Amino acid sequence: MTKVLINNKPMSEWTLEELSVLLGDEQWRESATIDYKCEFRASDEGFKKDVCAFANAQGGYLFFGIGEDDGVPVEIAGIENVGLDKFNLAISNALSASVEPIRPAYESHVVPIDNTLCVLIVHVFEGVNKPYRVRNEGRFWIRGNAGNENMSYKTIEDMFLRTSVQKDKLQQLIDGRMAYLQRESAPAALRYGTRPMFAAHFIPISVVSGHEKRYPLRSLFSQVNEVFIPTGEAFKTLFNCPAAQINMDGLMKLGGESRSARHIQLFWNGMVELATDRLFRQEEQPQCFDPAILVSLVAEMLGTTFHHYAQIQMN
Repeated sequence: MTKVLINNKPMSEWTLEELSVLLGDEQWRESATIDYKCEFRASDEGFKKDVCAFANAQGGYLFFGIGEDDGVPVEIAGIENVGLDKFNLAISNALSASVEPIRPAYESHVVPIDNTLCVLIVHVFEGVNKPYRVRNEGRFWIRGNAGNENMSYKTIEDMFLRTSVQKDKLQQLIDGRMAYLQRESAPAALRYGTRPMFAAHFIPISVVSGHEKRYPLRSLFSQVNEVFIPTGEAFKTLFNCPAAQINMDGLMKLGGESRSARHIQLFWNGMVELATDRLFRQEEQPQCFDPAILVSLVAEMLGTTFHHYAQIQMN
């Protein structure tokens, strides 16, 4: 789903001013993507069911501390403000212990009302491992305009099949890229061959779900020195790629050294590929992987990738 904006602001910037806009407005009534709750308990079976229902549909927003009348928000009553970290810990523990196959992805935001009360907003993302269910309940729920609905056998079967097909597509995509990078006919800058190499792929679910999009990477070529700039010591060391070129797949950034291969490929569909043979201790024989560097590298790669997604306006 497209992220909800209030006063043209994303969830992370919402304050009481934004929440007040909702009150009494039919546009913000409960729907397939919005639900209001007066109370919050992470251990409550209803909360877990709501999360599964949103994850099985297109995702959605749960507002805790807002009262409604016939689905229309009418009051900002608030809940006890224990802090975002404690809210997230309670949510993560409850979902991880009770939801299968895995905990759905979510993000949360706290809007303080006063020194003791707040509104908690939980944004549940559309699931990538559908269908989800609360383990001890046994039934599968999906969110609709009228609320949570019990899923039919046919819908459950279709979701299992679709998820299996998407996983197969994902694996085929990664296998194909790795074979492409290790081919003998690769240009010098991409000649990994049989040498040990590290590769990471960030793949939007739209790439394998049948809703693939095309992003305007060509417009970024004129400012390529500002596109996908590695941040952090580990990332800069391994993926300093000063050269750039437009290719059939999108925009590629290349390293400038002939003795080592590294590149960053930004695909038209939002996929990001990073590969290097510099993550191995070159001075040791035989070459071996240095896992210590991954501690900071993963966080740095994620940060730069999300910044790139913001640049191309990926929702």
